[in-house]
Amino acid sequence: MLHQIVTYTFFPTGSGFSLRAGAGLGHLALSSDNGYFTFDGTNDGTAVLFGVGYSFWIGRSFNIGLNLDHEVQNYSETDGDFAAVDRASATQFYISFDWY
Repeated sequence: MLHQIVTYTFFPTGSGFSLRAGAGLGHLALSSDNGYFTFDGTNDGTAVLFGVGYSFWIGRSFNIGLNLDHEVQNYSETDGDFAAVDRASATQFYISFDWY
């Protein structure tokens, strides 16, 4: 799964709590050969991301954040044997380090 998403992070109170949103392009490629059958295919589509987080500021220009993002990818163009998949999603919980 390969995707390129442009995201925007907004701090409604100026610091601490944050909201994230993003959109972009997605590309999904799968290949399998288990000895009985071979499967190859790719799909192209769009991706959107929504998330929340909280940043702990250390000084004026550095923070450590806890983030929760959810991404959904929708596919429309099909190539090869890959007609069955039209949507993929992922939820991520991660720690970020930002320096402005």
